[in-house]
Amino acid sequence: MLQIEELYNQIGNLDRIRTDSRLVQKGDVFWVLVGERLDGHAFIDQALERGAALVVCSRIPEAHAQDER
Repeated sequence: MLQIEELYNQIGNLDRIRTDSRLVQKGDVFWVLVGERLDGHAFIDQALERGAALVVCSRIPEAHAQDER
């Protein structure tokens, strides 16, 4: 697991944290939330396609277990 300082040095300056994958722009952080009706893990692909530089999630979905994006 990376420490915050290490992560910052690898990623660089991140401008925005988004919790809605539809609003993600290139370089944003997508912060996955799990609610009563929706699980943000289902939207990780959309966030990555829209240019998310980093995804923060509580578990790695099976589809991404070997993904090194």
